[in-house]
Amino acid sequence: MTKLSKLLAINVCTFILFAIQVFSGGWIWFDLTEGIRPPVALLRFHPVNGIFLTIFILSHIYLNRIWIRKQFFHQKIES
Repeated sequence: MTKLSKLLAINVCTFILFAIQVFSGGWIWFDLTEGIRPPVALLRFHPVNGIFLTIFILSHIYLNRIWIRKQFFHQKIES
């Protein structure tokens, strides 16, 4: 699996996990403001999904570390 295909898979998974996190967080927030009760499973799933989202974000940063180093520290990219 090439780096580009790994990044594609990680980016798609990160987007899906982010969308789930926003949806579940929004539902929990509405529970606090409007009294709409989310299921207990959602309350347990939200932190677990956040952990997976963090892992995928860190993987994305790791795979892009050379580009990040070049952009922020003005280093040349070596292939």
